[in-house]
Amino acid sequence: MKQIYFNQSKPPRFAKVTKAATFGLTKTFPKLSARLAIKVFCNPHSRRQYDFRTNIQPINIKLNTQLGAINLYYFSQEGNSKTVFLSHGWADSTNRFTALINELIEKGFNVYSIDHIGHGYSHGKVSHLYGYMQGLTAAFNYFDEQNILIDRVVTHSMGGVALLNLDSSFLNEQKNSDDFCPCANF
Repeated sequence: MKQIYFNQSKPPRFAKVTKAATFGLTKTFPKLSARLAIKVFCNPHSRRQYDFRTNIQPINIKLNTQLGAINLYYFSQEGNSKTVFLSHGWADSTNRFTALINELIEKGFNVYSIDHIGHGYSHGKVSHLYGYMQGLTAAFNYFDEQNILIDRVVTHSMGGVALLNLDSSFLNEQKNSDDFCPCANF
């Protein structure tokens, strides 16, 4: 990583050619360049079909956003009293949290987990920070409407960035918020 950001030597020839090609494309064909950028940088290439490998199958709650429907999954076991909300990172889905969900349920927590726009079984093929923020807003509004108290919010990567960009009023009641990289089955 240090070499990428702090390397003082000349850039490789490939970098120069790439920069010249993208600059030329942008100046010559701006609309094509914009479409290509959306396709390359806003497509998470997330696996869209998967089976839940969790010990308990979730209840699927569909929530609407301006960009389409998202899936909010609820994992619960009788007797569990506290609730955790999980938000995945780029090109992931709720499936990435399988081991964590199983552990949390075993430890007495109910779990809500979101599949953001363009990820998992949620709507769309394109995603971006604004889409993540809309999904989180829809989830927090749902929790407020249903009087669900979230004891902890756990995010990974882009899910954490989106959370930090939300209006602070969404986190006033939250006790803890963690951003981490889950060690799950890759």
